[in-house]
Amino acid sequence: MPEIKILANMDKRNPESVKLNQYERNVYSQAGEDGIIEAIFDVIGTKNRWCVEFGAWDGVHFSNTCRLIREEGWSAVLIEGDEDRCSEIRANHPDEDRVYPMHRWVGFDAGKDTIDDILKETPIPQDFDRISIDIDGIVTHAVADEDATVGHLRNGFLGNDGILP
Repeated sequence: MPEIKILANMDKRNPESVKLNQYERNVYSQAGEDGIIEAIFDVIGTKNRWCVEFGAWDGVHFSNTCRLIREEGWSAVLIEGDEDRCSEIRANHPDEDRVYPMHRWVGFDAGKDTIDDILKETPIPQDFDRISIDIDGIVTHAVADEDATVGHLRNGFLGNDGILP
């Protein structure tokens, strides 16, 4: 019969590389994302300082892009399905040259309502730096981009192991 050995310390990751919690800081975000996003871009740099947020609410409340827009001068496409909330985005970000509020629902029908279809209506470059997704449902079907840093829903009560897809 084969022998099963339990080996201690099987996790070969550098412990420092998974400790983003030390950078948690809220300016507009809900669970420390503002500080974590800042730390990530301090390391990897930026290409063009463009970001996308869908499920943007009012563009400020618990936003993972508002700090980038207001404090670092980033350009943004903020997508929100609720018409009243999208009006609030326009009021909260009146700089129409840099911020593009979109009253749209992101869907799955290519040529109609995918994130790519919506972004084609804006001047955002194809290789934008960041996308933040705050929607209910299957996030992995909504976007797949190998180059942009992708934001995700995070359950702060579960810590790093509580990251949701």
